[in-house]
Amino acid sequence: MVRSAAKSSSKLAGHMEPFQRVRLMIGRGNFDHVAGVDILQSWSYFRYDLDSFFLASAVAEAILLLNPPGTKITIEYKLACEVLDQLNRVELSTPKKEQTVYYALWRLLSLAGWKFDFSHCQLCGTVSTDWWYLSGKGFVCNKHPEPNLLDCTALVEFFRQAQSGQPQLAVADQSADTLRQVTQVFFQEITGRQLRSLEGYYQLHNHV
Repeated sequence: MVRSAAKSSSKLAGHMEPFQRVRLMIGRGNFDHVAGVDILQSWSYFRYDLDSFFLASAVAEAILLLNPPGTKITIEYKLACEVLDQLNRVELSTPKKEQTVYYALWRLLSLAGWKFDFSHCQLCGTVSTDWWYLSGKGFVCNKHPEPNLLDCTALVEFFRQAQSGQPQLAVADQSADTLRQVTQVFFQEITGRQLRSLEGYYQLHNHV
């Protein structure tokens, strides 16, 4: 995972395509240069499938947004590789790939310290089983009739699983749009912008 990289003029630049895991040999001098590349793993399906490319990009984008430069991200890196393996499966359906990515995004949020208590309302402390997301406040109970609430009751177990790293639960089709909205709203609040890769993914689908 690199935050940015200057365009390489090396003849080996073609061996460093997006979503490849490589080992580099760096030549030292007045200007360091790439002297050798060993491709360890290539998720080549992304070159032919825009859905998988955008979804994979969302995971990489989230890791870079949530972790300052120089941060050791061993667990996050392993998670990203697991997600890329899933997205690289031709037989996996698009809805399943979407859910895999959203699970990873909420897992990454948890690893970055953003965890929620789904037993008590974050505004009034009331014990509840029905949950809405209130922008700027978090997950609240049904005693707070605010505008623009997102009903997340059906997603609570999904969020809990992602926070704890337990096996991923399936999300019902009718909850998929809410999951997309609350994810983007939350990233907007904590990082200052939504995930652009997800925006591109849904713009692609809106024009298909």
